Amino acid sequence: MKALEHPTLAVASRWPAPRRLAACSGDGFTLIELLVVVAIIAVLAALLLTALAGAKFSANKVLCASNMRQWGVALHLYGMDNNNSFPDNTDGVDVSWCGRYVQKFWTDYLIKQVRGAPKDRFHVIFCPTQKHLRNADKDLMDVGVPELCGYFYLPYRKTNDTHWNYNSQGLGDWAGKKKLNDAFQHAPVLMDMKQAAGTAGPDGKNAQVMPGGWMGGPIPISSHVRHGGEPVGGNFLFEDGRVSWYRSREVDVGSSGASGWLAFYKIVIP
Repeated sequence: MKALEHPTLAVASRWPAPRRLAACSGDGFTLIELLVVVAIIAVLAALLLTALAGAKFSANKVLCASNMRQWGVALHLYGMDNNNSFPDNTDGVDVSWCGRYVQKFWTDYLIKQVRGAPKDRFHVIFCPTQKHLRNADKDLMDVGVPELCGYFYLPYRKTNDTHWNYNSQGLGDWAGKKKLNDAFQHAPVLMDMKQAAGTAGPDGKNAQVMPGGWMGGPIPISSHVRHGGEPVGGNFLFEDGRVSWYRSREVDVGSSGASGWLAFYKIVIP
């Protein structure tokens, strides 16, 4: 006599296995569907990366402005203690180097320097985006020797310097002013670095930048660079403590060096 089948096993045997069911019903993803999903993920990732890059740019811009405001407070405190004068930078070199008196101002009023310490993006003497000079100035130099600064600090310079012509665009009085609240008090005193190699006309406009003059390599020489070597813009500090952002196209050549370097900081002031 034939053995009776178990009722449950009998019912289950009438249905295909799960894997065979999926294959027969055609419910799996097609290649087109997978490609569409991948494309959507790629678009969302691109949008996210763009938003993150914009947020990082804005954060650096705000941190840079904060650094400048600290400079502004320190400069006024220094002026109160020193007959309303700016720190003497007649022993500075070009527009990127500050001499021993400004170095002492940093130590006494702005930040205590630590010999041999690396300078990170939060160092108040450097714009957070100024990787080029932070890397070049990893080891602090002896007092009395010009030291790299991560901004263009303009006042109280020796304007008849033969190596760097601070008056090449007629702005020698900006660079030579010694007193706060005196002549040219509306001119900027500190600004982000926009620099290149090339030539410019007497008015400082329409600079002819040499190929590769912006040096937009792995570490651009200018600050606030997003694409290529030319910066998007820069912060400017004024005597009254105000910090304003200027787009790159609003900033013209301010002075030039004998070696063909151009420093951009000429703006329209009241």
